[in-house]
Amino acid sequence: MDIDLWLRIATEIHLKYLLIGGFNKVYEIGRVFRNEGIDATHNPEFTTAELYITYSDHENLMKFIEKLLGDLAALVAKDKSITFGGQKISFKAPFKKITFIEALERHALITEYRKKSRGDLVTIAMRFGVNLESHESKDKIAEKIFAKVCRPKFIQPTFVTDYPASILPLAKRSPKNPEAVLSFQVVAGGIEIVKAFNELNDPLDQQERLKKEAMVGAEGDIEAQPLDEEFIEALEYGMPLAAGLGIGLDRLVMLFTDTDNIKEVILFPTMKPK
Repeated sequence: MDIDLWLRIATEIHLKYLLIGGFNKVYEIGRVFRNEGIDATHNPEFTTAELYITYSDHENLMKFIEKLLGDLAALVAKDKSITFGGQKISFKAPFKKITFIEALERHALITEYRKKSRGDLVTIAMRFGVNLESHESKDKIAEKIFAKVCRPKFIQPTFVTDYPASILPLAKRSPKNPEAVLSFQVVAGGIEIVKAFNELNDPLDQQERLKKEAMVGAEGDIEAQPLDEEFIEALEYGMPLAAGLGIGLDRLVMLFTDTDNIKEVILFPTMKPK
């Protein structure tokens, strides 16, 4: 065929095409691939469940995920509690909530985040032993600090909300704070198991944000979202208001089986060379 072919990093874009085409509720359970290294919670090949619902929002998805995880936990124990890493975790609703910036302030002692410069975040990251790349933005550095310092502190199921817009370029901005997006992660046992947000359906904003992503990618960020002109054109035809979420199924199995390494729940995991 003489064309470049790529492994997909998510099922997201094609599911959004279905929303544009008139489907109101869509989902896919599928294999995705990300070259993000290997550790206890990361494998280059893993399985996700993604779903999208038109005329819904992230707050409705919070209620949905509380019920979903609660019902799943009830299959394990009547009191909706599991044990992971020697700690009891209850999936009874309601889950705790904290914003991304509040998490940084509480657990990494980063006050007045919006007033901090990139240099300030570099200094803080170095203090915590966080490895950085020269192309990484202030928000990306903050995300790395959150992953290393804050996320392990959330043992009970917690919604971490209002992520910076630059971290989630496909998410809709908050009308109260355009620098943040209407989003959440669910963290339990110190592991991220769900990510969700209101979907960006403004083609102009999407194009501008993907252009910025492409610039970051050109500077060396392999995780940057590519500029997808076909997707932007599809948005111009009109995508209804929608919200979507992704569940890391391998991590969910880890959590509910009290397994400390993701490779133990994946058939034929990628192994580091000897």
